[in-house]
Amino acid sequence: MKRAFFVLVLAGILGAEPDSWIPPDPHIVNGFSRSNPDYRYRAAQSYEKAYFPKALTLLRNRAALAESSEPLLRSILQGFTYRWLDRYVLREGKMPQADLSETTGWMDSQMRQHFSPGEFAAYQGWRQSPDNPLAFLFFVHSSSSGPDRPCNQIREFAPLSCPGRSRRPPAKRDGAAIRGPRGGPICGGYVPFHRPRLEERGSPEVGRGP
Repeated sequence: MKRAFFVLVLAGILGAEPDSWIPPDPHIVNGFSRSNPDYRYRAAQSYEKAYFPKALTLLRNRAALAESSEPLLRSILQGFTYRWLDRYVLREGKMPQADLSETTGWMDSQMRQHFSPGEFAAYQGWRQSPDNPLAFLFFVHSSSSGPDRPCNQIREFAPLSCPGRSRRPPAKRDGAAIRGPRGGPICGGYVPFHRPRLEERGSPEVGRGP
């Protein structure tokens, strides 16, 4: 009887969903990480605050998912975001195709496991929808100036270096410039970060980096 109970408990543990899909911090040390301390955590927190609400609502609407599905979707999206950022830091501000395929493949497998084929198809459309504020995470970044995609797909999240677009003034938010591996500012990107130490040295008010 005790053995049967133990088997049931173990089966329940193995079948349970994890509390978090966020992988452990790999503590990458390179030029990019030294110029951008805690980049992984700061970027992920900024994405969650600025982009997750709209992105999750759009995904639920496209896939006709109930509001009760949002905690699961958020957990999967968190896991993907941290995996994406780990590779971005490892590649010092770039996201090659091989790394992108591996990180998106992880998210695809989670979505296939938890949702129907129709819902998965809607998710695939959501990934690169111009209305999705997280769409830039699903494109190759061959340089630190932003994702490799047409300017007309980027809207308000466009890299400042995008040809044919005027350079917009920085948003009025607290933050500081995101730095490349040699300490230079990364022009294209998306997220402001609060870095008082750099602001005291006269750094730009807002930095925009993936």
